[in-house]
Amino acid sequence: MPAFKSWFALLLAASATAVAAQAAELFRLDRIAITRFSEAGPGKLSRQTGVLLLNESIRWRPAVVIDRPANLPSYALNRTLVSTDYWHAYYALGSGALTNFEVLENAVTIFVGDNTYYAVGVREDAAFANGRVVNLSTLVRLAGPGDSATAGFIITDRPRSVLIRAVGPGLAGFGVTAPLANPFLSVQRNGLTLFFNDNWSDQPGRTEVETATATAGAFPLALGSADAARVVTLTPGAYTVRVEGASATSAGGSVLIEVYDIPADLDVE
Repeated sequence: MPAFKSWFALLLAASATAVAAQAAELFRLDRIAITRFSEAGPGKLSRQTGVLLLNESIRWRPAVVIDRPANLPSYALNRTLVSTDYWHAYYALGSGALTNFEVLENAVTIFVGDNTYYAVGVREDAAFANGRVVNLSTLVRLAGPGDSATAGFIITDRPRSVLIRAVGPGLAGFGVTAPLANPFLSVQRNGLTLFFNDNWSDQPGRTEVETATATAGAFPLALGSADAARVVTLTPGAYTVRVEGASATSAGGSVLIEVYDIPADLDVE
């Protein structure tokens, strides 16, 4: 055991100073440090670091703009990457670590400047500590005026904060044709409407929705869009999300219904 501790200490020392400063958070079985690179203009990259949790949510930190290294492969852009140093330090936590996260693409090393990375993700057979589903989503199409769609989910164990969204106009950026122009969502239990939302950024709770969206790793909604979204805290029980057009004469279209469980250790302020 002393030999193992000595080896692990050397491994951490070999990592960047930033790793040591955040080690208490990064080197845990349920999370791992990640990096993402994206385009930021000619010769520039946006570099964003964060923490990937076992429930597949991501807590991102503010991005910084850097010069684009000449050796950056295009397939590394917009990927969830882990520094090779971070990965080996995480690997040293034991066999439990390897049942939670895995390196992808046959562990091909990705070079970005002087640093090296692996593509990383949560294992499909990872054992969630509390067994809860952290995201439900379904894409449906409403036929026309008066049509609606529903999605059910269950809250277990304790009250939980969830982000619920009905995305219509926000789908246009993903190539979805004829999205529902103005979705209206309601959260129901035992046939009673508990919460509702229309035009998310025009309603109270806009900042809460923005924070929860970033916390859950969901794609952002445009300010002023007619998409619907709300953060609510629900007690244990069965719930239904109902989505329909905002008016009785609304034309049909495609809408994405989403329910995100906000991780208990990531505060939504």
